[in-house]
Amino acid sequence: MAVLSAALIAAFLLIVFPLRSLRRRLQFGSAARATYGRTRPPLWWVADLLFLAGFGLVLAGPILQIVTETTLLFDPVPVVSVIALTGVVLATGLSVWSQETMGAAWRPDIGPADQAALVATGPFRFVRNPNYVAMLAAAFWATLLAPTLIGFAGVFVLLVSLVLTSRAEEPLLIQTYGAPYREYAARTGRFFPRIGLIHEDRS
Repeated sequence: MAVLSAALIAAFLLIVFPLRSLRRRLQFGSAARATYGRTRPPLWWVADLLFLAGFGLVLAGPILQIVTETTLLFDPVPVVSVIALTGVVLATGLSVWSQETMGAAWRPDIGPADQAALVATGPFRFVRNPNYVAMLAAAFWATLLAPTLIGFAGVFVLLVSLVLTSRAEEPLLIQTYGAPYREYAARTGRFFPRIGLIHEDRS
């Protein structure tokens, strides 16, 4: 299962980043990229590093298990493996759905320079960050296929990264979209429906 776990994570990352960027180029004439040249909140830099570390650890878990034949934390029973495999597939689908819904607005980061309309359709009707939910779910379920301490540590680091990223993005989104985003965030949860709402009077 360690080989399958590593392959699923690698496939997920390939689909949601380089292949999505290529599709954006074919659709809109330009590839999506992070605009690191502009001023970014310090918290965002920390979140970026944790994001890379998180997925790095998640991928390293099964790879080290393959190479060193270290003992898994537990042996998943077949039904758990099936659920985990299904979870990764569904998470990949959610990520693709989220990115397709964003269309030309999608890129690895969001800033006040964006001129795209606020996206509140598709999976964004239910949560403000469905792509982040998909990333975390894919990492968790893939790790469950070959459970290692390193892998689960990566899932936790990734969770911290995505929470920090979403919190760093929110003031920029409020600055960009103003009242429409405040109204949207007041009724739509950050990662789960009705959880992590931003009240309209928040400054």
